[in-house]
Amino acid sequence: MKCKYIEIIGVSGSGKSYTENEVRNSIKSEIKIYNRREIILKFYNKILNLGFKEKLILIYFNLINILKSNKKINQLSLKESKNLQKKTQFNKKIKSNITNYFRIRYFEICKKFYILFCIKNVEFKKEVNKLFKNLDKLDKKLVQFWFYELCAAYYIFDKIKPNNCVFLNDEGFVTKSNLFIHTKNGYKRSTINNYLRTIPYPDLCIHLKKREKEIYKVHEQRKKFNIEVYLDKNFLKKIYKNDKYIVKLLKNKTHLIELINDHEITKKIIKIIT
Repeated sequence: MKCKYIEIIGVSGSGKSYTENEVRNSIKSEIKIYNRREIILKFYNKILNLGFKEKLILIYFNLINILKSNKKINQLSLKESKNLQKKTQFNKKIKSNITNYFRIRYFEICKKFYILFCIKNVEFKKEVNKLFKNLDKLDKKLVQFWFYELCAAYYIFDKIKPNNCVFLNDEGFVTKSNLFIHTKNGYKRSTINNYLRTIPYPDLCIHLKKREKEIYKVHEQRKKFNIEVYLDKNFLKKIYKNDKYIVKLLKNKTHLIELINDHEITKKIIKIIT
């Protein structure tokens, strides 16, 4: 099997991150599945020779990644949600200057790979820079980090092309089109189109579908327990609109599979991959 880049797409709250984690943790096969950060941490040294401090930073983030690998956000019980809230508040209290230092350095490492990616993706860089300039409420540094890490992982994976390996991404280039809704200009198809013309498309897109009522319930729960990825109904309607539009476009761009997110979703995706 050759390496494959697979994106899981869907409306925020449809279970993309949860499903990605479940697939990676449940698969019993010779095929190795990695997410964004795992790609960077495992294969960075095949592209760049980093210094001792930078290697130490990546070791630190590898440990953080292992600790977070089993986190389940979208299907939390009431009790679990309360516990998550307490842990989140506790973690905020114990953030130290050391942790912030490591985070900033990791940001800079990802930026190095982002620059390499943009050398051959000049038009992509132009569209993303427009996004950075026109962001409304989202933090610019945070959005930059999302793109730097994504492009770093894709650049490394595309360069080394590891055998028998899948890069499974729940927040890939296609999903990032939703960020253009967070701009001062609001939702515009022309802006989305300009961005989508510049991205590298995955070998396969798996579109997760979930009933609107269930999506709203997930976001109400996030709001109640102060989880950062909460979106209100009006904004979710815009996301839904973009999601339907993107699915139509993808049918002419790459292989697309649409799946209802039910209790069999992990088995279905593992079957597709293997």
